[in-house]
Amino acid sequence: MKRDLKRLEKHFPGATVADLTGAQLAGYFEARQAALKTYNNRRGIVSTLLKFALQAGQFFGILPQRAVPVSTVLTLVPTRLAAMRVEPAA
Repeated sequence: MKRDLKRLEKHFPGATVADLTGAQLAGYFEARQAALKTYNNRRGIVSTLLKFALQAGQFFGILPQRAVPVSTVLTLVPTRLAAMRVEPAA
């Protein structure tokens, strides 16, 4: 997470949390042709940072990451696992 926050700081040099917009964040999430999983991971880290800033009283306003859509990531479930039934513990 520390590495991702440093990357965020490098992408927006000198910017404060209040300076970030949804369009800017979308550009950061998509940087270097990121895969959908990477996009969502970056979005989650920035969301956590912004929520922390809001709770700490360092940011007042609308959270800009809400303007950025979440990407749907399809995961493959092996058929053998999907067919297994789990009985509740007695």
